[in-house]
Amino acid sequence: MAITKLEEIKHILGIEDTDTSKDNLINSLVGPSEEFVFMHTNNSFEIFEQDFYIEANKISFKKAEKKINNPDGGFVANGLKTGTSIRVSGSFLNDGAYRTKEVTETDIELESDQDIEDEAADSNCFIRITMMRLPKGVKVFIAKFIQHLFSNNKSSEGIASESFGGYSVSYITEDKIPDTLLAILQPYRRLP
Repeated sequence: MAITKLEEIKHILGIEDTDTSKDNLINSLVGPSEEFVFMHTNNSFEIFEQDFYIEANKISFKKAEKKINNPDGGFVANGLKTGTSIRVSGSFLNDGAYRTKEVTETDIELESDQDIEDEAADSNCFIRITMMRLPKGVKVFIAKFIQHLFSNNKSSEGIASESFGGYSVSYITEDKIPDTLLAILQPYRRLP
């Protein structure tokens, strides 16, 4: 569920577009790096200044089509736009950040590399979809952090994982991140 694009990371790090040697590694680290940023800063980077959100109890998710559907419409009318990032909250299976490919009044189609799970609408469950934006400074942190992880790739320093039955999750630990790198995030921190 990464919203920072591979091309953005490579540009910030000065990696040529034709050099694909680290693409898989970068792609595998972007999502956990973004989640670390959200938790460390206590900031979801949602756009609250204007009404760029919709909240409804008929929203469903279709994995095969990579679509989010609201039969009552309202996506465009509520400010959601093609080519932007959104945050889903209140869902049972699909909370998180996503990049949109196309937004119509009733459907949000996600970029091809974005994964969602099938989830039917639940009249008792109100799902909120909010437009969000990662500032350039946050993207610089993510790129520099991934670069830091490259140098520690052999030791997997700063990355931890847990398994619960057949489910495994990886996450980033703060104790091995240089203070100079964490300082980039300081302007984006919010009090709990």
